Amino acid sequence: MSVPISGSLAAPTMLNLNDYQHTESDAPRRRIVLKTIKDLRNQPRLSWLIDEILPARGFTILYGDGGSYKTFCALDMALSIGTGSAWQGRQVRAGSVIYILGEGDDGFQARIDAWCQYRGTTVGEGFKIIDEPIVFTDPRMVDDLCHTIDHELTQAPNLVIIDTLARCFGAGDENSTQDMNQFVQGVDRLRSKGSTVLIIHHQPKSGKATPRGNNALSNAANTTIHAVRIGIGGQRALKLTCQKQRDGKLFTPIELVSREVQLKEGGSTLVFDRVGPNAPQDKAVQLEQKQQRFSEYVLREIAANPMIGRIELQKRLNFKDNRPSYSKLVNTLKHLERVGKISYREEGQGGRFEYFLTQPREPAKR
Repeated sequence: MSVPISGSLAAPTMLNLNDYQHTESDAPRRRIVLKTIKDLRNQPRLSWLIDEILPARGFTILYGDGGSYKTFCALDMALSIGTGSAWQGRQVRAGSVIYILGEGDDGFQARIDAWCQYRGTTVGEGFKIIDEPIVFTDPRMVDDLCHTIDHELTQAPNLVIIDTLARCFGAGDENSTQDMNQFVQGVDRLRSKGSTVLIIHHQPKSGKATPRGNNALSNAANTTIHAVRIGIGGQRALKLTCQKQRDGKLFTPIELVSREVQLKEGGSTLVFDRVGPNAPQDKAVQLEQKQQRFSEYVLREIAANPMIGRIELQKRLNFKDNRPSYSKLVNTLKHLERVGKISYREEGQGGRFEYFLTQPREPAKR
């Protein structure tokens, strides 16, 4: 209905309410479900993707300053869920993952390879990557994402990670209530399919410990986790502090220390693991520590028995009737020689190898 205006001042026009009545040609109306208290009691109880960290079907914000290793942490969570591996000692519900790389995939494959190498596992086909921003303030783009999920996957992903909010916000204003609510509505479209959504976000330049932008984001979240870069024993580390857990208790702050992983294909990158004597040891770490202990036993025997040969050394390393293989002993001796801890003398061509320490040390006490 148009309102005619003539002259410099328009006469007031009476509005006809019939002009605003819905007609039969209007789009079908959505049915609003009315629930009883009994219906609420019968709904599924709170469950977790990561025990007491990530609630299933929830909305989590993981935020921090630049260089706080929040992306390393999010990838650690995603790969743990994707492989069904415990996350930093906590149980996970294994499931499928979509990781939205809004900031590009530079170095991402190396981080995945390092994580798998460190954990001694592989990632299956249930871990999917989108290497372009999905603008969640654009309903059409959210429609496209939901259509892709419905038609290319057998079921909705258990976890969707948005990395980062800034790159998936489009031209909107993070400080605008309207724009932020539009973003949250896009997130809720995924949650309505049963997915948990984790958003990686930044904190304000002021350094205030709160997610950047309008409060509508924090208010909509089930869980808010603040990541801060710290140092532990001269190593790079991060600290995770739970600031909000809507349906559970705040978890105790978690400190994770960096471990540098030398990739088989060359180069290196970081993974993060728990700190302290009760930290769970992964397969790769267990093997490394076991080898270190064996090397120490070899060094002690050589210190106590200079010029000892391989066969005698193998007999002395008989641990509770579990004698190490000859090949394992030889490989260990070669490693200790390469790092300069031992040397040897060979009696004649193809004769007996006799080992001794390159630097004297106290014989092991019996």
